[in-house]
Amino acid sequence: MMNIELLTEESILNVFTYLDWRDLKSVSEVSPLFQRLSEDLTLHRDGFIKVDVTEAENLKMYESLKYVFKVRNISKVSITDVTRISKRNPGKGSADVTRLLGRLSPIADEIDNLEIKATVNESSLGVLQIFQNLQKLTIQDFFPVYDDYFENNKKPCLGYSDYCRMRDTWSLEGLKCLELEGRSWTLMGSLLRKTNKGLFRGLCCYHTDKRDLRLRNFDTGDVR
Repeated sequence: MMNIELLTEESILNVFTYLDWRDLKSVSEVSPLFQRLSEDLTLHRDGFIKVDVTEAENLKMYESLKYVFKVRNISKVSITDVTRISKRNPGKGSADVTRLLGRLSPIADEIDNLEIKATVNESSLGVLQIFQNLQKLTIQDFFPVYDDYFENNKKPCLGYSDYCRMRDTWSLEGLKCLELEGRSWTLMGSLLRKTNKGLFRGLCCYHTDKRDLRLRNFDTGDVR
């Protein structure tokens, strides 16, 4: 078997371009040469990464994620749900989405485009607010954990009133485009009330499954 380290650095770099970002940390630990080449800028020009809901409890993936945070300027993240776990088991799946969002906290200020192609629940709302420089946010669907608890136990869940207050007051001031698909529009609360209070000042367009809205400046009436 050929020793890859006998290749030229250019050839090794070419091999590394075929690696997934999850593999780079373990490759960098092979030798000082591999460590240096794994950090080469040619491997980190893409500011987009994709993570899946099924990886929420994968500690090895999290270590790989932390490594990539250090060597790559990431501005766009997509959270996928390849196995549709957040649809088949929304209670657990939506909680895993919140856990994944928390994993992104070290680079929250660098992300300007966040796609959540999965189902979220109420707990995601608190974590979403750490992404203060977001310009575009997409959420596929919403599962109401508190409503589910009430239906099963015939009593309100502790924390529901806190969620309602957060839902009615949260904002991302840099956000320009918001896409809330399925039932995720309920996370917004009253958009009119929020804009009247001066929240979501940068928001230009708001998309749901039922309608698309263009927002107007409250003072001038001009389309943003």
